[in-house]
Amino acid sequence: MQNISHVFRIRLVPNTGSRIQTAMLRLRMDRPQAEKYIRQVDQDIERWVHLVHGQEINDPGQYDLILNLENMSLANASAALCSMAELPDFRPTPASIRTMEDHCLAAHARLKLALDERTAEADLRVSANEGVVTVTYMPRQSQVAKFIPEVLAELKGIEKVLATMAETNILWIQEAFTPQSEAFTQLNQIAQRWGAAIELLRFIPSLESGDKVSEETPSVPPSGYLKEARYAGGSGRTSRRSPKAMMGS
Repeated sequence: MQNISHVFRIRLVPNTGSRIQTAMLRLRMDRPQAEKYIRQVDQDIERWVHLVHGQEINDPGQYDLILNLENMSLANASAALCSMAELPDFRPTPASIRTMEDHCLAAHARLKLALDERTAEADLRVSANEGVVTVTYMPRQSQVAKFIPEVLAELKGIEKVLATMAETNILWIQEAFTPQSEAFTQLNQIAQRWGAAIELLRFIPSLESGDKVSEETPSVPPSGYLKEARYAGGSGRTSRRSPKAMMGS
């Protein structure tokens, strides 16, 4: 929520020793096991944040304040945060409240579309601006457009629903795709700015007799799109074609 001025974004760096002791007591582990467990949990959280939000959790630019609890008690940290939260920089304004309401409205709309069987499997991008909800769908899913206003009709706070087709499609061709790569993150950011769909096309070179192709290439949808199992185009889909098929397409 970088665009909401009254949201105070804080990163707490916990006391490592306390975390280890807690894991040892709660999970009945010895110290090496507890240390390994904590590392695995941290790695899982980092991957989850990258996948869901397209951001790096350790990027200091994501936070207004970072507090290290190695040499600070929770009581003192709480007192400092309460004082800083009263600063003019973090007080709500009419503009920031309106932006927050738009975020909430878009989230509720996204949830209703995901839970309705008529739109649940579509790749949809949802945004809201002063009560106007815009839902962007992929060109090959135009059949869901007529259901979008019906699904959102009863949602409180909506003044108007606009269902639009994505006009831009980004085709990314590689031999393998790594969701954690910098290139994938940058492409995702470009697609979000353009309101574009991303189509992943895996290039498989000609194989010699007896060679095998790995089937472990990940397919990850960009942030903001709902997953659909049968859709072959749009964001986050991986197609496998031979060089001949690619040349003829």
